[in-house]
Amino acid sequence: MLTIINDKTDPLYNLALEEYVLKQLTIDDDFLLVWQSTDCVVVGRNQNAYNDINAPFVREKNIPVLRRISSGDAVFHDLGTLNFSFITRNAKQNFNHYDLFLDPIVELLKNLGIETIIKDTSDLYWDGFKISENYQSFHKNKSVHHGTIYFDTNLELSHHCLLKSEEQTTNIKPHLKRSFSINEFKTIFLNHMLEGLTEEHIYKLDYIDQTRVMSLMREKYKSWDWNYGESPEFIVKAEYDYRMMVTLLIKEGYIKDITIDSYESTIKLEKALLGIKYDESIIRTALKEVPKIDIDIFVKTIFN
Repeated sequence: MLTIINDKTDPLYNLALEEYVLKQLTIDDDFLLVWQSTDCVVVGRNQNAYNDINAPFVREKNIPVLRRISSGDAVFHDLGTLNFSFITRNAKQNFNHYDLFLDPIVELLKNLGIETIIKDTSDLYWDGFKISENYQSFHKNKSVHHGTIYFDTNLELSHHCLLKSEEQTTNIKPHLKRSFSINEFKTIFLNHMLEGLTEEHIYKLDYIDQTRVMSLMREKYKSWDWNYGESPEFIVKAEYDYRMMVTLLIKEGYIKDITIDSYESTIKLEKALLGIKYDESIIRTALKEVPKIDIDIFVKTIFN
């Protein structure tokens, strides 16, 4: 098994690197990627980036919402969270076998003084508290098992972003039998999983690799179409200012249909909104052409 030493904390880059190793890198070996990202929310492949998280709070705090290649619930990343990805060959043997990847992590944490168990197939718990979430995907004959470990995560911020305030989570840092930083933990993690980290384990990205990763980052992970447009079809129904009931059909991130029940004429409003992106800034611009509409109130109505 090889690794790529990655000190970048840009979540766009990190997600792109993971996909590049899974889908484009042709090295005949397995890989373990370990990294940290700045604050972001990462939704599952089939999740709704508008409704499955606390979207108003995330927008207010200017926290990026990104989409990953595996299904499952949204997760929160920050610099106190350790992210890892096992990218392996023989997908038929490895896919959906979470224990193959989690058992060595359980062993490592036990060595550090934290007794954990695998629960709900894919998550790690300590003393009833969740400390790690894990998901999987595959491409051709390769699979990716990726997860988070709450080392020193801002769990309060995470709970606000993810609408998981009822879930019991904790960081592992206060419970370690000796204190060390997340960077030290990253090194310990790599050494344990690779049975000793040496130069022979390190794959160094060349110019072509880096160019392809950066291209994937720009064209996919920075794109609104991937992060929001891939959300499943959904309906927004809200009352605006006690004057009208607005119903929007959102498909592929665009307002595909609109119905407004009101005693007022809504032709200009419907015309302004139909067919545009369900995006706050774009809708604000469109509403400038509509008389007698309070833009702030209307936007808050349809996005909350």
